[in-house]
Amino acid sequence: LGLYFLVLHYGGRWVFPGMGFHPVAFTVGALVLLFILHFFLHVVRDGVQKAIEHSLFRHRRRSEEVLKQFSQTLTSWSNLQALCEDFTEKVTDSLGFSYSAVLFGDGTVYGQGNNEALASLLPLLTQTNTPMIVAEELREGPLRSACQERRIGFIQALPCREQRGWFILGEKRSGRPFFSQEIALIGTVSRQCAVAIDNIYLVQAKVALEREVQHREKLASIGQLAATVAHEIRNPITGARCLLQQVEDDVGASMQSKEYIQLALADLERVEQSVSQLLTFARKEEFSFRSHNVAELLDATLQRFTAQYEGRRVAVTLQESAPIWAMVDEEKLRRVLVNLLANAVDAVADDGRIEVSVGAPGPDVEICVSDNGHGLSPEEQERIFEPFFTTKEKGTGLGLAIAKKIIEGHGGRITVASAPGQGTSFTLTIPRQRPEAKAAA
Repeated sequence: LGLYFLVLHYGGRWVFPGMGFHPVAFTVGALVLLFILHFFLHVVRDGVQKAIEHSLFRHRRRSEEVLKQFSQTLTSWSNLQALCEDFTEKVTDSLGFSYSAVLFGDGTVYGQGNNEALASLLPLLTQTNTPMIVAEELREGPLRSACQERRIGFIQALPCREQRGWFILGEKRSGRPFFSQEIALIGTVSRQCAVAIDNIYLVQAKVALEREVQHREKLASIGQLAATVAHEIRNPITGARCLLQQVEDDVGASMQSKEYIQLALADLERVEQSVSQLLTFARKEEFSFRSHNVAELLDATLQRFTAQYEGRRVAVTLQESAPIWAMVDEEKLRRVLVNLLANAVDAVADDGRIEVSVGAPGPDVEICVSDNGHGLSPEEQERIFEPFFTTKEKGTGLGLAIAKKIIEGHGGRITVASAPGQGTSFTLTIPRQRPEAKAAA
């Protein structure tokens, strides 16, 4: 107050020398003082604000910048696993969480957490429609207990169109609660990530459709070729076989001539089988589904097969199984099993082992044919079901392609697991109920 009056007094005398107190001098002094105070307070305010932002909000600003840069690259990903792993890594590092992961509705988990523990959350999450879950705000119950056991701090639902998913965040390393700005930031980036995930599914669907169109066009070309081959080759083969059989009957005691004739007949039989396989692969398969005991069907097939390979020192074993009933085409499924068993025999040396098992985990029947043969390289595994691809010297490359076609006609799938020198295992997964499609193109 004293300073104020001094400024008024001397400021007024400086502006109006020789005069005493005057209202004009008083007003001018007041304006000068206000200007000085305003300038001083403005400088102090800016300094304090910058200091507060620098000390309290520096980490959040850095997080926003990191996630902003990441959101600009979301649409450039074409691999779902790489996208999710990079997304969770950046969020974990920038926001200071113990871990983060993406959980999908099919049980797949990508990220840095315990995949099995997080996948077990799926039944609980599917029962809630809450898009955002803060673990510490949950009521007592199974979900809260599960979050505490897995040290989960926050769960954000991913609004994906193709598949339901959740973004799971562990506890904050700092131990602080979740701020509203952080929750809003996580929600925004999660929506962007969901868009990127949908884009990947759309691209994959487009690629799969293009491959299907190419495959159908290829099958159409093969069908035309097969018809021509059947007409141009089968008739001469039949005539040649008849002539050789007649010559064999006319030949006297010449065993060597008979041996040559048998070799020629065997070669003609192999050509006939190749033509038959080509026709089988090219034509549209018609299925006749009936309820069968798959375990009994497998046992009968194995008995017939082993009777044909009594001369080979190969041990074929079938694991005991309870009756497993399923709607299958018995003859076509038997054809697939014989093909897999024949390939296994060719893959193993003498004293080799072939193991066959059947089970019913859930709604599907699983048949596994394993051997301890030479195995397959990763490149061979990628192409093993392609038509005309073979690892045998005299193979046609159609056996596994036909097997894949038959299993898919059952509404199932066939997979291979192998490693060089460690054997090969083929797994047939077939639904127990009758598939909707009755024919496979």
